Amino acid sequence: MKKIPLDKDDRGFLKREIIQVILIYLLILLVLSIMIFGFVMILQKVVPNINSSVIYSILGCGYVGFVFFKLRPMIIELQIGVKNVKSGRISDKGKKVNYGWSGNPGADLTIQPKIIEHYFTIDHEELYVDEKYYQTFNVSELIDIHFSTRSGRVIKITKA
Repeated sequence: MKKIPLDKDDRGFLKREIIQVILIYLLILLVLSIMIFGFVMILQKVVPNINSSVIYSILGCGYVGFVFFKLRPMIIELQIGVKNVKSGRISDKGKKVNYGWSGNPGADLTIQPKIIEHYFTIDHEELYVDEKYYQTFNVSELIDIHFSTRSGRVIKITKA
């Protein structure tokens, strides 16, 4: 395994990943805010002299700390500016089909979601890849897998 510097495209990929994570946490924050607001309203009816701003402050600080804790490894990856590259030969490639079950038999019969996962087998390990990489590479090709040092996210796959 080699360590090489991140190029401009890799940095862009990691920045887009960070932005996606931030947007997901903002959506979660919106839902949690609505739930906490309802909880505080009920709590104020039970205990009328409770200070709701203290509850919001404590929960807000806790959420910001949680988000920072989750984003920290991704930010450190960008600051370090290094990625791992592993070379290997594709010994097998395949698809796994998973069906999502909602628990509602009527819905499952009519609109059952189908999830197709593509993978390469390299050195007896399965590596799940996007469909574009699955279509690009064939069995017995030598490839380089570029992935991040901390989170292990696959950044890109290239021919060796």
